[in-house]
Amino acid sequence: MSQWFLLVFLALGGSSLLGSVKIINQGNQALVERLGKYSGKKLEPGLNFVIPVIERVVYQQTIREKVLDVPPQPCITSDNVSITVDAVVYWRIMDMEKAYYKVEDLRSAMQNLVLTQIRAEMGKLELDQT
Repeated sequence: MSQWFLLVFLALGGSSLLGSVKIINQGNQALVERLGKYSGKKLEPGLNFVIPVIERVVYQQTIREKVLDVPPQPCITSDNVSITVDAVVYWRIMDMEKAYYKVEDLRSAMQNLVLTQIRAEMGKLELDQT
């Protein structure tokens, strides 16, 4: 009976040890929650350890530069001429915590922000300035 107990104990200990090892790829970061609350812990690239059951990785994302191709947008200049503007935005996450906890859909929010800003800036210019 004690052999079975020892075998079960070793199996559980080994599986929880394996569950505590997290590998983060180069160019990525990860956020860790402790008991469901953000603990302020960010995992950097490489081999990392978390406390099984208590801590878990909730978000892993690249911090490298990304491309957002904005669809062509009709805009009106300050001299009331209609133009179409096409844009490409290069962006990267500077604050992983805000990107995950403060914004529901980051890509959609960025696209809406870029489109609004393009229209606002084009509205300030005359046709010959665009």
